[in-house]
Amino acid sequence: MDFKSDDVTGKPRILLTNPYIKPARPVTFSVSFCCVTDRHNRIRGSRVTQDFDKIRQDSNMEALSEPMVSADPYDCRQELVGRLDILRRNQSFCDVKVVAKDKELTAHKVVLAAASPFFLSLLTSDMRESKEHLIRIELEEATASVMEDVLQFIYTGNVSVTEENAHNLMATADYLLLPGLKTMVGRYLMQILTIENCVFYYYFADKYRCMHLKDRAREMINSDFSAVMETDDFLSLDIKQVMEWVSSDDITVNAEEEIFKGIVKWVSHNRSEREVNFPVLLHQVRLVSIPHDFLLNKLVKEELVAKNTESCLNFVLLDALRLMVSGNDEQDVQQPRKCLEKHTDAIFVCGGCRSLCYFPQQNVWYKLSDMLFQRDCKSNPSQWRGKIYMSSENLQDVWDMSNLIECYTLSTNSWGAFQVARAITSTAILKGHLYATEETWGSDEIYRYNPQKNCCNKLKKPPTTLFGTCVVTGEQHIYLIGGRSNCYGGTPSSTTCRCDPSSDDYEWEEVAPINQARYDAFGVAMNGKVYIAGGSQGQGALGTCEVYNTVTNEWQLMPSLHTPRKSASMVCHDGQLYVLGGVNNLSRVLSVEIFDSEQSQWKLKSFIPVACFETTKEEKEQNNKFKACFARLCRGVIDKLTPLNTQ
Repeated sequence: MDFKSDDVTGKPRILLTNPYIKPARPVTFSVSFCCVTDRHNRIRGSRVTQDFDKIRQDSNMEALSEPMVSADPYDCRQELVGRLDILRRNQSFCDVKVVAKDKELTAHKVVLAAASPFFLSLLTSDMRESKEHLIRIELEEATASVMEDVLQFIYTGNVSVTEENAHNLMATADYLLLPGLKTMVGRYLMQILTIENCVFYYYFADKYRCMHLKDRAREMINSDFSAVMETDDFLSLDIKQVMEWVSSDDITVNAEEEIFKGIVKWVSHNRSEREVNFPVLLHQVRLVSIPHDFLLNKLVKEELVAKNTESCLNFVLLDALRLMVSGNDEQDVQQPRKCLEKHTDAIFVCGGCRSLCYFPQQNVWYKLSDMLFQRDCKSNPSQWRGKIYMSSENLQDVWDMSNLIECYTLSTNSWGAFQVARAITSTAILKGHLYATEETWGSDEIYRYNPQKNCCNKLKKPPTTLFGTCVVTGEQHIYLIGGRSNCYGGTPSSTTCRCDPSSDDYEWEEVAPINQARYDAFGVAMNGKVYIAGGSQGQGALGTCEVYNTVTNEWQLMPSLHTPRKSASMVCHDGQLYVLGGVNNLSRVLSVEIFDSEQSQWKLKSFIPVACFETTKEEKEQNNKFKACFARLCRGVIDKLTPLNTQ
């Protein structure tokens, strides 16, 4: 959006649009220059202001024939500025002329210099204005009437702001370095903001650095963006400005489809010039929030989409396919806008028969529904298509159901269970598929598991053992890190191997080994790197951590944990690494640690609040261990829960 001055009125206007829509009734402001907080002085100041308003209305010099009688400092200042304004209007003792649009206005140098650095600089330099006692205001918006209002503000701190003079007063105040006057005008303009003019005033305030007005205009735009997109001012924005809004998380709409329709309308407003910008704008539409019927029956059939196969249609179809495969579980899926968000990211934690969720930003814990069976958690849970899966390893009192899997349904806050053909010991997610490992006395295998069909497809045999191996899924590969030679114990391994099972001709390959051999370690992938921590070498637990660079094929040591642990969990949440749960020697670890990348150290963040739910002696003696994973929980479920009292 560009601003120009109207040739007739001198008001700023938006390029390519009509002037802003004016309110039905004008509003005027008159604000005192002085501010008094004491109640007694405020009452007295109101009386004195009224007295001097009467004096100012009477510009006769006889009003100054009486001496100043005020003893109070505030009253004295008020009386003095009133007398100075009378002198100005009677052109008494004036020693400088201010010229605006060929009209001369007289004033006092000392008053102008004291009021603004602009005048001070002119009047104290060797410039012509100082020598000729003449100041020309070369500004289009500075009309004679506007300069009269400016002088009144300088002398008295009062000015009448109306819709006729507001724009020019703002421009002139900005030019003359009078921030107080800009604030007064901004307050007036905030009172006349509407859906129809809030876009104009957002950029108007930005131009003149009026931050309060800009913030208020932004709030109004965000509060009803669907209506804003229908206005002439929005349709006159340039591509950069439209991108600023449609890419924002803060705008409020009733449905994401409204963003798509608004983009189409903006492009159609000047299609010959704007059609080239449609693909980049389409990429700002959050397809995760678009209903399938609208996507297939309307969005892909829109001419602007259908005719641009490479940049538009393929983007829509491929993104839709990715959402169908992975659901809304993965962290890298484009998230809904805040106003349409039905899910919230958290850390899911389980142990014994308890399940919890933790919100690190707020440092708040919630207790979810209890699991169906008691377990000593050794394997990480995994979220896949709206459910969290827990393997059957170490179920207590269920010896005849070793192939049992429990799953937590996020939308209902409930647990279910079903049997599988394999004794699954851990799960992981890669490219929208669920993978499972099996570690038994007779075999160690890895499968692609489909819970919907309840079937397992065996992958090629990895070149390393799976006993005590840390399984991590990155962007492209499954990583098997460390482990030990057999299920009874054996030698710790430093081997790292990986594969991409989505390829038809995939093979396992060995990459750089970790620096410290270990088993029962835990890890996660984030930002193209693989992180592992803890584990054991046979005696106690380790606290050392390592990071793998997939580009250079190198493992490097990183700062160690505060508390050494094995069989714990490392979780990536909101771009940060968290470690929680696990075991140190024979004792469970309840602390939650976060890695501070700026200070390059692990810091204590919280504790699993077992005191809030382990209320019986039996449960306390069980010393249940905890595991965790990233989870995208249903906001409606969480809103019905009460945070645990961890104090």
